[in-house]
Amino acid sequence: ATFSVTYNLAESTRRMMKRRAGGGRISAKGPNLAGLGAIFLVLIAGNLKAVGVLASQFAAISPWDSDIRGLGPLLHIAGGFWEIATGPTTLRETMFRYDWWDPSRAIDVVNPQTEVTPITEFPFWTFLFADLHAHLMAIPFAMTAVGVALGVVMNFSRLDPITAPGNSALRRSIANWTMVVLLGLIVGALRWINTWDFPPFLLIGAAGLIIAERAHDGRFTVRSIATGVFKAGVMGVLTFVFFAPFGANFNSPYSSVVASDQTTALHDYLSHFGILLVMLSGFVLFQLQRSLTHNYTLRSLFFGGSRRPKPADAAPLLLAMIAAGVVVIALATHNWEIAGVDVFRERGGVIALAAVGLVAVGLAAVRELRHPSPAAPIMLLVYAMIALGLGLSGGVEIVTLDGDIGRMNTVFKFYLHVWMLWGVAGAYGTWYVFGVMQPHAAFMRRAGSLNRAFVVVPRYAFGLMVVVFVLLATVYPAFGTRARLHNRFDPAQGSGNNGMEYMDAAVYKDFNDRDGRGGEHILKYERDAITWLRENVKGSPTTIEAQAPLYHYGSRIAIYTGLPTVLGWDWHQSQQRVRFATGVQQRRQDIDQFYATEEITAARLLIEKYGVEWVIVGSVERNYYPAEGIAKFDSGLGGALELAYSNPATQIWHVIPESELQPASATAP
Repeated sequence: ATFSVTYNLAESTRRMMKRRAGGGRISAKGPNLAGLGAIFLVLIAGNLKAVGVLASQFAAISPWDSDIRGLGPLLHIAGGFWEIATGPTTLRETMFRYDWWDPSRAIDVVNPQTEVTPITEFPFWTFLFADLHAHLMAIPFAMTAVGVALGVVMNFSRLDPITAPGNSALRRSIANWTMVVLLGLIVGALRWINTWDFPPFLLIGAAGLIIAERAHDGRFTVRSIATGVFKAGVMGVLTFVFFAPFGANFNSPYSSVVASDQTTALHDYLSHFGILLVMLSGFVLFQLQRSLTHNYTLRSLFFGGSRRPKPADAAPLLLAMIAAGVVVIALATHNWEIAGVDVFRERGGVIALAAVGLVAVGLAAVRELRHPSPAAPIMLLVYAMIALGLGLSGGVEIVTLDGDIGRMNTVFKFYLHVWMLWGVAGAYGTWYVFGVMQPHAAFMRRAGSLNRAFVVVPRYAFGLMVVVFVLLATVYPAFGTRARLHNRFDPAQGSGNNGMEYMDAAVYKDFNDRDGRGGEHILKYERDAITWLRENVKGSPTTIEAQAPLYHYGSRIAIYTGLPTVLGWDWHQSQQRVRFATGVQQRRQDIDQFYATEEITAARLLIEKYGVEWVIVGSVERNYYPAEGIAKFDSGLGGALELAYSNPATQIWHVIPESELQPASATAP
C-alpha cells in the first residue's frame, strides 16, 4: 500500500507534466525509486533519538569528546566505531547491548514524578516489538485510505480511462460515487480497527473528494466546493452506517478533549521527526520559491510588479522568510509571560513550528490553487498530507483526549499518523526535487552565475542532507533489530522461530511480589502442561488460572492455548473500558478468593459462577497464593474435580459436570 500510494503520486505527476520545466523528459525510473523510498521512510527508518541512544552508548568507549552542543554525540559515534575497528570491542557485542526500547520514548517530561512519558513509536519499532496492537493492524488500512483518496482525485484526470471520450457521464458518475462508498467503507473500518485513525484519515478522504472536484473544474468554484463537501458528508455518514450494529454496542472511555497540561520540547520533537522534516522542508522551500516567482498574486504582493523575478531576486525574500520563521520558533521555545500569564505554558516551540510550517505550505500551495497545471490536484493532496501532519503535531500540544493517561496515547497514536503521511510526502517530495526540478536548475544556469548559485547550490546542499539523514535513519534498523532479537529469555538458545522454545531450559525467578511472595517457575513444566491442553482440549471451554502482578509471568494458559479464562490482563480492560472496570475488579477478587480460600464450597460456587471447565494449579498459583488455599485441590474440591494431567510442578483439573456428580453421590456407600 505504501509503495502504491507513492508510486502513483509520482507516476501520475510524471505523465501529466510529461516534461520538466527545463524541457527534458522525466525518467520513468523515478516513481519506482519514490515508492521504494517511501517504504524505507514509512516502514523501516528509525528516528534521531535512536542515533542519540547509540551516541550515549559509545560515549563510554569513544576516545574523542567535545563540550560543543551537537558535536559531542557525533564524536562519540565516530570514536565508538573507531574503537570497534581498532580495539577489543566487537560490533556484535555493541549491537547486542543497544537499548532498542529507548527510541520509543523520545519525549522527556518536565516532571517525571507527576507526568507520564508519551510514547513515540514509529512503524519499524512497532513491527519489531511484535505486539499485535490495534495501531499496528490499522497501518495498512490507513495507507489504503490514502490510496483511495488519491484514486478519487485521479478519477477526474485525463489518465483515467473512465473519462476517455465515448464513456457516458452516467458511467463516470457511477465510478466517482463508487469511490465515495469505498472511502466510507475503509475509513469507517478504521474507526473500529483503531479509533485514533478515524479522524485524520477521514480528513484525508474529505480532502481527496474536494480536490477531485477542483480537478473536474480546473479550479475551485462554488460548484466544486459544494459538491466536494457534499460527497465528503456522504462519506462521513457511510462510515457510521456501514458499522452501525457494531457501533451500537461499543463503549469508549474517550468522550471529549481537554486542554493538555504537557508540552513537548522542540529538540525532543526534532529527535523524533527530524529526518522526515529535513526532506519535507527541502521540498516545501523549493516549491515556495517557485510560488514566489511564478504566481502573479504573490509576485504582485512581494515584488510589486508583474515581471517574473529570477531566483536571485526571490532569494533575499525567501531567506528573510526562513529567518523570520526561525526567530518565531526560537522565541516560542522560551517561557514568555504577559500580565503574569504563561503564554506558552513552558514550551511552545512545536506549536510555533507547526504554525510556521502551515504558513509555508499555504504559500507554496497558492501556485497550485491558482495555476491550471494538470498535476496541481496531486500536489494539493501532498500538501494536504503535510498540513495534516503539522496540524496534528501542534494539536496534541494544545488538547488531549479526556481519559488518556496524561497525553501518552494522544501523542502516541497521532504521531504514528504523522509519520506515515510524512514518510510518503517526504519520499515524493525528494523525488520531485531531484527528478522533476533538476532541468529547471539547468535552465536557470543559463541565466548567469548568480542565479546558478541560488538554484544549484541549494539543491546539492539539500541532496547532501538527504543522504546524511537517510544514513542516520538506518541506525535503528541495524542496531535495534539485532538487540531486539538478542533480547530473549536465554540468548544462548539462539533465535529459533518456535515461540515456546525458550521454555525448554528457562527458570523464571519472580520474588518479592504480592505481599512478599514469589518463587521460581521451571518453565519446561509449564510448556508440557500447555502442550497437553493444546493437544487434548477441544472447543473453547473456560479455564481459571492465577492473576499475576502487572508485567509479570501470568495468563500463560490463555496466551499459549487461546482458551478463554476468567480474567486475562486486567489493566487494559479497566483503563479502556471504564464502564466495566467494576466487573473486571470483581473477577480479580473472585480469582484471588478461589485460590486463597480454604472453603471448598466457596471455590465450587465460583466455578459455577463462571462456567469453568478446567482448573490450573501450577507454580504461578502456588507462588502467589497461600499453601493452605492450594491444599484444597488435593481432594479435587471434595470430588468436584478430576485430575486430568500432572507433572512435578503443574496439575490440570477437569470440572466434573453437575449431572455426573449427583448420580455418583446417590450410589456412593
